[in-house]
Amino acid sequence: MKKNTRRAVLLTGFIMSGFSVLAQNAEQRKQIMKDNNLEELAKMEAREREFKTANYAEALRLAEIKGWPLTRTNSNGENQKLSGVTEDGYPVYFTAYNLGAAITTRANKLHPNGGMGLNLTGLGMEVGVWDGEQVRMTHENFDNNRVEIGDTFLAYGDHATHVAGTIAGGGLFKPTARGIAYQANIKSFEAFQVDTPEMIQEAANGMLVSNHSYGFSPIPMSTWFWGAYASYARSIDDLTFNAPRYQPVIAAGNDRGSVPENNPAKGGYDLINCYATAKNAIVVAAVLNVPNYTQPSNVNMSSFSSWGPTDDNRIKPDISAKGVGVYSSFAGNNSDYGPSQGTSMAAPGIAGCITLLQQHFNNLNSAFMWSSTVRGLVAHTADECGDWDGPDPAFGWGLMNTQRAAQAITDRGGLSIVDERQLLNNQTYTRTVTSNGTTDLVATISWTDRPGVPNNGTVDPTSPVLRNNLDVRVTKVGGDTYMPWKFGDMLSDAAIQGDNNVDNIEKIEIPGASGEYVITVTHKGTLIGGLQNYSLIVTGIVDTAGIEDQAAQMFSVWPNPAQGQVNVE
Repeated sequence: MKKNTRRAVLLTGFIMSGFSVLAQNAEQRKQIMKDNNLEELAKMEAREREFKTANYAEALRLAEIKGWPLTRTNSNGENQKLSGVTEDGYPVYFTAYNLGAAITTRANKLHPNGGMGLNLTGLGMEVGVWDGEQVRMTHENFDNNRVEIGDTFLAYGDHATHVAGTIAGGGLFKPTARGIAYQANIKSFEAFQVDTPEMIQEAANGMLVSNHSYGFSPIPMSTWFWGAYASYARSIDDLTFNAPRYQPVIAAGNDRGSVPENNPAKGGYDLINCYATAKNAIVVAAVLNVPNYTQPSNVNMSSFSSWGPTDDNRIKPDISAKGVGVYSSFAGNNSDYGPSQGTSMAAPGIAGCITLLQQHFNNLNSAFMWSSTVRGLVAHTADECGDWDGPDPAFGWGLMNTQRAAQAITDRGGLSIVDERQLLNNQTYTRTVTSNGTTDLVATISWTDRPGVPNNGTVDPTSPVLRNNLDVRVTKVGGDTYMPWKFGDMLSDAAIQGDNNVDNIEKIEIPGASGEYVITVTHKGTLIGGLQNYSLIVTGIVDTAGIEDQAAQMFSVWPNPAQGQVNVE
């Protein structure tokens, strides 16, 4: 009886707490919330809060015994806070990842007078910002009181204010400091001790996008933690599985080029850690400014951005954005501005981009996308980067191309397919499309996978953490079958096309496509829960309007993505 009473209280707290008059309107929140598994999220929030509290208490106990400082500043001037302890007794110091974003990502094309006629500014949208301190809510760059403090106020911080300005700075007084979604609202939280319980509450209440430009300090840290799918990543996957429209954006980290003693030192690879190894997160690498993309050599990697892959060879980071010389607001006073660099500055650019994409999709469909659709679009439409075709552990899928992603949404049901579907156990889905003969035929599936089994201390385990293993194939009628991209066996190898058993995004590209092709979606093994929701994105095809789709489980009215997907371990 007591357990049921507590659950009811938690559910009531989700519905009533954290609701912002600045955010999506009540009807939109209701539409997002109906897809959330509130009962499971309530239990998660309680577990996470209990764990974080106990873990921090243990860190304080050990700090007194071993002389760990509660706060410290590293050689780069980054402030770090003791926030917990790892399973093997290392102190966890969370740190902000410090070291023309709209032009580089082509988000400016979605703005008024941007050329696409979309006039997207983020007006009425909300983005959560978890950071070391809070956003200076009175800063002139957040005109019309567009910042709300979401938890107990501690102090304003330069880092948080810069991040928020990159997402949503209005640029009225400093046009060069205008953010990507420059009329969106920001809800600001202090991150380093209770971020995940707060994220669970906000996601349950209908938050769509949040930014996390922080992670673990590499010193000290056990070797096994690099690239590991640990409990921190699992908590992100558990949350996103139960709040299927919520998309956290995570900075990849700035550890390349300053490898600590306990780093495996694999030529700059295998540096992703903490939340950035989550399957369902969008993890962002930092590149230099790209004023005009025409070819892969236009994109230059920063000197610091952490490279993947994960231990099980998943494609991380996911995407790249400008993270060098980003000009935005600071917290010194209400008119303080300046440049900064780091994956901290790249991640909020992506958070702003996907906020505009959600706004665009809702304008056309009166509904918001699943997070799997968001991730699929980001990967599907990215511009090629690096020395070889396909994804790589430095740039991920490539450079964010918000213009192309928005066009895929605009063309949905005509020159593109952007569908949200459900694959049942032992089901095969097929669809025949015709290439337009002028652009690459590209087909992508993506899904929000269940949380995996966390690593508790093994160095570089290769077993996949994927739970439900979907597959996509594209077959030319009367011809070849094409396979999705995946990473090769060696860290520095070029990506190859083959059977991908680790990623929950699978993308097939067919240059020079011509004629009819059959897209097939299947799965391996038995689907946990008896089904898996997934997103299908296809471009490079002729107009699909009027073509009857005979396949079952396509949702023209957006369903509850968690329905039938009990969180079975």
